[in-house]
Amino acid sequence: HDHDHDHPEHGEHGGHMVELSDGSDVEVLFADDLDLFTVFANDPDKVSKVEMITKIGDDEKSYEFEKTVTFDSSVFALTDPELSTAAKMGEGVDVELVITSEDGVLTGRFEHHAH
Repeated sequence: HDHDHDHPEHGEHGGHMVELSDGSDVEVLFADDLDLFTVFANDPDKVSKVEMITKIGDDEKSYEFEKTVTFDSSVFALTDPELSTAAKMGEGVDVELVITSEDGVLTGRFEHHAH
């Protein structure tokens, strides 16, 4: 895939990097066979909310992630077949990642890259 910005394509957990509105990157791991999304926030202790918003035409839907503590950090995870299907649809669907923290709201476009 050609990207118009310079960042690593994959994060340390094997997920895709999503460029946020402040220029930073966040890793999103999508296990499409499990309909599972995991967001590795850069400073998870400051994050109060993680969601993905899908837009198909005029139809918009929000999916809120749950904070989960793993053995080495906190992540935000969501298992949702409907969001998974929307993410895999590609062109006709806009999937936006929204991270709300003490520092404000950051957004980025999530694009599913099939392997």
